[in-house]
Amino acid sequence: VLEAEDDLFPEPDPWDDYDDPRQTYVDTFRAMRPYTRGMEICARAYLFTGDKRFAEEARRRLMHFMTWDVEGPSSVYPPTELGMDIAEHAPRTFDWIYDTLTDEERETCLEVLGRRIAQVNGVHRSRPFEARPYSSHPGRMIGFAVEGSLVLAHEVPEAAEWLDYTLKLLWSVYPAWGGDDGGWHEGISYWGSYMRRITQVVTELDRLGIPLKDKPFFRNTGWFGLYAAYPHRPRRSFGDGHEHAVSRPFGNLMYTLASLYDNPYFRWYAERMGGGPDGPHAMATYRPDLESRPPQDLPASRLFADVGWVALHSRMEEPDENILFLMQASPYGSISHNFANQNAFILEAFREPLAISSGYYHGYGTPHHREWVWQTRAHNSVLVNGEGQDTRSRSARGTILDYGEKGDHAYVTGDATEAYGGRLERFHRHVLFLRPDTVVMVDDLAAPAEAEFQWLLHSPREMNLAEGKGEVEAIHGDAVLRTTFLAPDGLTFRQTTGFDPAPDRPRDGPPQFHFQASTNEPATERRFVTVLQIERAGADGSRPEARLTEADGGLGLAVGDRTILWRETGAATVRGHGRESTERWHVE
Repeated sequence: VLEAEDDLFPEPDPWDDYDDPRQTYVDTFRAMRPYTRGMEICARAYLFTGDKRFAEEARRRLMHFMTWDVEGPSSVYPPTELGMDIAEHAPRTFDWIYDTLTDEERETCLEVLGRRIAQVNGVHRSRPFEARPYSSHPGRMIGFAVEGSLVLAHEVPEAAEWLDYTLKLLWSVYPAWGGDDGGWHEGISYWGSYMRRITQVVTELDRLGIPLKDKPFFRNTGWFGLYAAYPHRPRRSFGDGHEHAVSRPFGNLMYTLASLYDNPYFRWYAERMGGGPDGPHAMATYRPDLESRPPQDLPASRLFADVGWVALHSRMEEPDENILFLMQASPYGSISHNFANQNAFILEAFREPLAISSGYYHGYGTPHHREWVWQTRAHNSVLVNGEGQDTRSRSARGTILDYGEKGDHAYVTGDATEAYGGRLERFHRHVLFLRPDTVVMVDDLAAPAEAEFQWLLHSPREMNLAEGKGEVEAIHGDAVLRTTFLAPDGLTFRQTTGFDPAPDRPRDGPPQFHFQASTNEPATERRFVTVLQIERAGADGSRPEARLTEADGGLGLAVGDRTILWRETGAATVRGHGRESTERWHVE
């Protein structure tokens, strides 16, 4: 960053002038991001050091962006990325190097930045955002409007009105993608990206005596990080960007949240990820006095009812030993950066991915993204006659019907019926997590007409199929997942690899493997009963046997020396193993 570049980042021509406008746009904003962030870093370095070499390079870049056409390709009206990049980084750069600018340069920046923040305000007003908040990019712009308005407040008369309106949005309808529980419908990647931006605003407003941090969403969203974006997760499922690992920037975010809320568990997360104070608000959140605490005294599972996610862990305090089962049944449907994946699950063990969401996010709405990643067939859920859930639909909702944490076991029931657009009358996925290493799953399905059903499982490595034994084995690193089908009988196993259509950048999309267990006789009702057992490769000792046993009003199961009763929907009690229970799951 210290070395001044010979060439300034060129303003693009109108997008329609290019042979491939979409790809040119994507390539341009990806190339531009490091350049604008370098501009901001130089300005921050000047702020901390007073070294005018930093200010000069920041000024050179900033004044170049001030020559761009606000209404041209860098507008915040779609496509928005270039305009958002300038609206995010230019106001703070202007603020931090203000004393090094000439009067003429200041006037130019005030005029241009005023127009850009007015444009952001126009995006929010035109929806209007308070009535229609369900669009990702306008939600990202909320922070830019607040910060830009504060920077311009003393010299641009309209800035006070922009700030007043945007603060009302923050208090009333932000965020659109989560509620009081702190979840984020768009998934782990987008939660991390958007929270790293908005915590700058939360921190600054708190410093100014405006307690936005007391809003339940902000107070609780760190728990979403701890449980769902757990340290060192090998994948970020669910949501776009699910193929990437949870990385150090999440640790930086959790450091900020730990400092804001004096939370030692969030600080433990930050330490595990090598995180620390970061970004424009680093000095305000630097808290060397706050001690960390591992989450061994917390419940090992958590429900985020606002977004319909449940995270079930085995040993949260030991990431290298932990097993995570994560399931989604979202009331938001299949919109924005999440998919038609109600009642889908992922399973990770010992920092290895075993059951994954498949596919790659190389560009929003590209053929692979639209026809594979958005579709149910890319996720660990169920198909009906080869068809999945409705895509890009707010009506394709899921619901968490039941959840309980019992210490040695936890359970959850998800309802994905509504997501299938009438193709199902019932899809309840009942999950029992027997700690430390066994998941029992009952999928209760009913269709309005006879149908065949396909139970899906995806893995980054080729799986071992033993159809005669009703077993499929997934191995990654030293982690092993063995799935045993106890019902129904006569399933056909099938495994494929590759994608249809292929990823947009095949070199960046290694093959993944896709398994189906299909029924062969049409029926209106089916019940899949599966037992998923996790162990380390080469582990000594035999795997506990899983089998069905007799029961009335539900199912009886035995897994090793543990006996289980599952009460079916509509039954008052379940009887078996010499026991009677009114609970959904009874474990001994």
